[in-house]
Amino acid sequence: MSREEGFVPIDNGSMEVLPDLETASRAELKQTLEQLARANRRLTLLNRIATRLMNDPHASFSDLFEAIAVEIGASLFFYQRIDSHQPEQLNLVAASHHASEEEAAISHRLLATSSQYPLANDILLLDTMQLRAGLDAETLERTGISSFMRAPLMAPDGPLGAVSFGSSVRWTFSDADQELVRTFADQFAAALVRQRLEAQLRESEQLYRGAVITGRLASWETNMVTRERIWTKEGVEMFGLDLPNGRGVVGGENDEYRRALHPEDRHKVAEFHRTADQIDSYPAEYRIIRSDGRLMWMSGRGRVIERGPDGKAIRVANMVVDVTEQKKSEQRTKLLIDELNHRVKNTLATVQAIVAQGLKFGPTVDRARDTIESRLQSLSRSHDLLTRENWEGADLHDVIAQALSPFAYGSDNPPFRLAGPHIRLRPKLALSLGMAFHELATNASKYGALTVDTGRVDVAWSWVDQEDHPSVQLEWTESGGPPVKPRSHRGFGSRLIENGLAHEVGGSALLNYGEQGVRCTLRFPVESEEQA
Repeated sequence: MSREEGFVPIDNGSMEVLPDLETASRAELKQTLEQLARANRRLTLLNRIATRLMNDPHASFSDLFEAIAVEIGASLFFYQRIDSHQPEQLNLVAASHHASEEEAAISHRLLATSSQYPLANDILLLDTMQLRAGLDAETLERTGISSFMRAPLMAPDGPLGAVSFGSSVRWTFSDADQELVRTFADQFAAALVRQRLEAQLRESEQLYRGAVITGRLASWETNMVTRERIWTKEGVEMFGLDLPNGRGVVGGENDEYRRALHPEDRHKVAEFHRTADQIDSYPAEYRIIRSDGRLMWMSGRGRVIERGPDGKAIRVANMVVDVTEQKKSEQRTKLLIDELNHRVKNTLATVQAIVAQGLKFGPTVDRARDTIESRLQSLSRSHDLLTRENWEGADLHDVIAQALSPFAYGSDNPPFRLAGPHIRLRPKLALSLGMAFHELATNASKYGALTVDTGRVDVAWSWVDQEDHPSVQLEWTESGGPPVKPRSHRGFGSRLIENGLAHEVGGSALLNYGEQGVRCTLRFPVESEEQA
């Protein structure tokens, strides 16, 4: 067929490239789907583990370790606890099954090798060369272990132990594997803390029973006919009453017992009287406010010791014990569980949003993967900072420095200058700001001041409206870089800064694009105890 007829010959070389492009696209799509499936699988696993740890904290957890080991490609797992008498020593509590005594002995030598490295706040990774320093080549070959990872179990008052995994199929563990194990370790540590608090509660209950046996109780007798209450010395002292002869009044404005009760619990007096007319023994729990202002929880029983011809109670004996510390422990346990559940759900929601946005706006699979990994690493760095502070908060300067560290902060000639007063942030605000500064620095490194050697970024913050409504105003100012224009579409970073900050912490953000670079003004409220 001739050219004049309107057809142009196709180059044979171009024809040969088409199948390769199609194959590459299919491979990228397959890889993306596999990554998304893995992320969803791991989120489901962490949710299942969190539910299991909260609902059944005293069960064996070997199956949980096994599930994590399978997910990260590990063939061995270990759970160790800090020795209560030798805090520097880790005692083995549970491990994966060993088919022979030789395998068990090799596992102990593997743990001995890892014990040469002090237990710290972060993940310990050992590759083949480091393992060989503690295991001879023949032993290492028999185990087949090529990489080892140990994650600490941290409580607010210090380390509890560690969980470890060894793999014979991987030369090292990926960042995603480390994040999975780190999250699992945080969940497991919280469950151990819960166990410890429950043990303290049981000990308090035993002390209560001991007080009953030895008679160290507050007690009094109520006479419904004479309208008189007779207190023991211990009862007068515990309730903080001013009754020199130990005799009080039942009913009316001078009823010392009713006055001692917390205002929200005073209605229970009438309930106790009605109950005494119906049954011989009944429980009682309420709060009192002593004359010195101290609030105390009381728990005990009332018992009818005499009834009238009509069956109504005449004399009632009452005994109570102070359970204030027990109540405080119960409240701490509930707060711990609620905080764990809230923190896990927030982390999972953030990870899901990062993965979804990365896949949606990433022009290629590689770009999407890099974006997702960098944001997850930023989230992980913020978590590490808060972990070092026992999740009690973090300093604003440290939050910013941690977020900017991958962008050359701390080098000999850092492009960042930070200036502002000491401000303590709560965990939720620290996480939100950490992500926001990561997005600002990423944008500057791609389009703004950090694309050139002469570029600078100044970050300054100060208090505003400190007395009436304490807030912080923070300025991110780029200079020395190329002119920056708003992008054609608002990406994840812009939405996170402008909308996410307002939604999460009630703050505001304004982005300006100028000749020297981006200028971002953040304003967010802080609570009074966060001020220095």
